[in-house]
Amino acid sequence: MITPLEKIVRFCAYQDRSVYETRLKIRTLKVSKEEEEQMISRLIEEHFLDDTRFAETFVRGKMNSKGWGIAKIKAGLFQKGVAESIIQTVIADIDTTQLVENMDKEIMKWKRSHLLNPDTKPKLIRFLLSKGYTFDQIMNKIEKL
Repeated sequence: MITPLEKIVRFCAYQDRSVYETRLKIRTLKVSKEEEEQMISRLIEEHFLDDTRFAETFVRGKMNSKGWGIAKIKAGLFQKGVAESIIQTVIADIDTTQLVENMDKEIMKWKRSHLLNPDTKPKLIRFLLSKGYTFDQIMNKIEKL
């Protein structure tokens, strides 16, 4: 039979996880608080858990595959229980050119199914806001269209 620690090691080995996510998973295994703390400590010591590494991976993945902007990435990291200091550090490392390219891709994707005219501009703005781009970034880009 697989021990709770082995289950959590597999959970963390499959993909980077935050400490918060891992705590939630451990709690589903119904272990004591003491065992939970021991498991978390051991996972950190053995480099299965690292919130900074998780945050970096999260940012890369959401920017590259989902086309998210900074606001949505921050919200996602906060939801995963990542510390504000780590979020600020990782956000500061984001390549702004990549961010602009991603917004261009999202605009092109939107334009494939919508005509861009004065009536549909608010829809494009809402779409880009939902992707996590700031209003200023959006307006600077839309003015150039």
